[in-house]
Amino acid sequence: MTQENGSCGAIVTTIGNGTYIRLDETPKGGHNPIEDVLRELDDFQQKNPELEMVSFVPSERKGVIWGVWILHKPKNGKQLNLPRPDISSPHDFGGDAG
Repeated sequence: MTQENGSCGAIVTTIGNGTYIRLDETPKGGHNPIEDVLRELDDFQQKNPELEMVSFVPSERKGVIWGVWILHKPKNGKQLNLPRPDISSPHDFGGDAG
């Protein structure tokens, strides 16, 4: 696990192929959470040129953005080691065997 400070006062935590950026809880004047998320994503890319962002999702509660989840992988072509559903059995998706 690594933890560092982001460009907008955020706390950035990375474990494996996942990162969570927690935005500053005490916004200053002129705070714009959308701009903060975009700045943090850009900062993450600048600091981690060896990683490719696969996806990101803002973390929000009651309409307030608290952070952003990032899924990434190495740019060297290695695949993520994610569990995959067993699609050989229709029961995994609520179907029937007949």
